[in-house]
Amino acid sequence: LGNSDYNGMLLSLQKRFSKGLEFDFNYTWSHSLDNQSSVTNTITGGLLCDVTNPNACRGNSDFDIRHLVNFNGIYDIPIGRGKFFGNNMPKWLDSIIGDWSVSGIFVARSGLALNSTSGLYPTSYLLNSPAILNGDLSALRGRIHDEGTGIQYFDDPIKALAAFRNPKHGETGSRNIFRGPTFFNTDMAVSKKFKLPWSENQRLTFRAEAYNVFNSNSFDAPDLNINSSTFGRITRSLTSPREIQFALRFDF
Repeated sequence: LGNSDYNGMLLSLQKRFSKGLEFDFNYTWSHSLDNQSSVTNTITGGLLCDVTNPNACRGNSDFDIRHLVNFNGIYDIPIGRGKFFGNNMPKWLDSIIGDWSVSGIFVARSGLALNSTSGLYPTSYLLNSPAILNGDLSALRGRIHDEGTGIQYFDDPIKALAAFRNPKHGETGSRNIFRGPTFFNTDMAVSKKFKLPWSENQRLTFRAEAYNVFNSNSFDAPDLNINSSTFGRITRSLTSPREIQFALRFDF
């Protein structure tokens, strides 16, 4: 009874390593639809909303991401002895400004599909049924902002809450009609190679790595239980604070 559809477009731009530069860029536009995203079949997941009407909860998949961008690259800065700039510079100067490289990974995506909840069990087929949308979709417009001592997802949480009602017996609600916050993250690394004076085959490599280099914050999903006192509140983050680490490697 389970069914799903996926349509997508993938655009890729790749450059193999040459002249000190290598990168890989990918953009995916896609849309995934199904009537149940869980692969389990237990009392906690994998249940259809209504086995007599398999399409009752057909909608955006739990993992549906409309836009996804991935980029990674390595660039050996062309400065130093034997490089495009400073080919004949003194060795002492080359040991300072030569043999530097930069690399990075960037990921960005649109928000995941999210489901409202009611905390109710109106049918024997669905646990915690989604709320019933009986208002205008425009009332669900998101605008993450500070609200008192917390963070609010909805531009107007009162209007958003008023657009829903609890499901009655036999009703299953509207599945995955929300979109969660967007996500983006950048990791970078800078390295410097030091040639050792006693052997051309031995060198030291200093490396500095930064995870979430811009210390950006991507929010997790808000509370979408219409019977919760914290409806629309965001209490978690998907990203970790910036972390920096250093390493020194001896190659021989």
